[in-house]
Amino acid sequence: MFRYLSWSALALMTGCSTQQAPVIDASLLPVYSPQLHTNTYARWGEEGVQRISRAQRQALYAIARQPACDQVTFLALTETMSQPPATIVTFVECRNRWRFYIDQDARVLSSEHRG
Repeated sequence: MFRYLSWSALALMTGCSTQQAPVIDASLLPVYSPQLHTNTYARWGEEGVQRISRAQRQALYAIARQPACDQVTFLALTETMSQPPATIVTFVECRNRWRFYIDQDARVLSSEHRG
C-alpha cells in the first residue's frame, strides 16, 4: 500500500495525469513562400514571416491543450488584428466551433463559440 501511495505522489509531483495528450496535426501549419504569399512578405518581410510561423506553431500547441477545444481544425494569421512589425495575432478554430485569437506569446486574447 505504501509503495502505491509513493508512486501516486511521485506521479502527481512530476505532472503525470490520466488525461489524454491533445491530438496535434502539424500539417495545419501554413507553409509561407514568397511566391504564394506576396502580400504577407511585403508587409512583414522575411524575418516577420519567420516570426509568424513560430507564433502559429505556439498557437497550435497552446489551443490543442485548451479544454474548450476538442480538436484544432484550422489556423491562420488575422490580418485585421495583426500589426507589422510587432503584433502577430493568429486565430485558431476547433471542430466544436470554438475560435481563439492568440498573440505572438501564445496568450489567448479572446475566444468565441461560433454556434
